[in-house]
Amino acid sequence: MTRKETLAVIRAYFADSTEVTPDQVKEILGYCDKESAAIDKKNSQAKAKRVKNPASNDALSTSIKEILDVNPMTAADIAAQVGTSTNKVAARLRNMVESGLVVKTDVKVNKKKTSAYSLA
Repeated sequence: MTRKETLAVIRAYFADSTEVTPDQVKEILGYCDKESAAIDKKNSQAKAKRVKNPASNDALSTSIKEILDVNPMTAADIAAQVGTSTNKVAARLRNMVESGLVVKTDVKVNKKKTSAYSLA
């Protein structure tokens, strides 16, 4: 359950509760609304920072597309071949998935669930 879902459950519970005073209900509901709005604001700011359409001609995206042209791979495998961090490759892959350039599938590697990426 996410933090926002937890706040929604708390809000719903206390909105109908008779176990607390009306002032306490007002305070709790105000807190839940404030926290929920803060989560929404943070999420929208993070989304605005993400690149909507990664430059298909930048070096990292080009390298990823060339590597994925052969076989589906994990972000760690791609990072090892490109020579950069897994986090950087994973972030770029997320953008490429959102743009429809790459497809993400769940696979098992050494009995661990992970994601593999291939060209769309």
